[in-house]
Amino acid sequence: IINPSTFLGFTAAGQRSIFGHELLHIATRGDSGPHVNLMVEEGLAQLAEPGGAPELARVSRAAVTRGSSLHLPEDLEFVSGSGDEIGFAYNRAFSALTFLRVRFGVDKVVEFYKQLGSRRIEPGTNRYHFDQTLKAVFGLTVEDFEREWVKFAASSSA
Repeated sequence: IINPSTFLGFTAAGQRSIFGHELLHIATRGDSGPHVNLMVEEGLAQLAEPGGAPELARVSRAAVTRGSSLHLPEDLEFVSGSGDEIGFAYNRAFSALTFLRVRFGVDKVVEFYKQLGSRRIEPGTNRYHFDQTLKAVFGLTVEDFEREWVKFAASSSA
């Protein structure tokens, strides 16, 4: 779950953060599925990191600073581009999942993850299943979610 050579280079706090993040991936593996996108996986794992909440204002400021490029990250953005670009995808995932947790509560976020993960052998793209589950659990279209999240990120950066 970790790369020891890089993991040991972090401070104790950084190691706890990474460990919490990676353990969440392990703990949720049974509820995950082929249509759970990386934004949901990584945003949820970041919520499990110790000390994540104080980072929200910093993450939101970074997201708002990017202005026009503020959108929900696609899977490709987590694995390609510069380190800053990949980090920005993680920041947006954290901010978006934090928005859902603050607005709807932890139980609804868990329900969303489980419903999305339960979609196994069904036709449709990951985006289609994300859209359908978002509507079913939160009553939001992706467009509404993105618009409300951007407002949340802007208010969190004040």
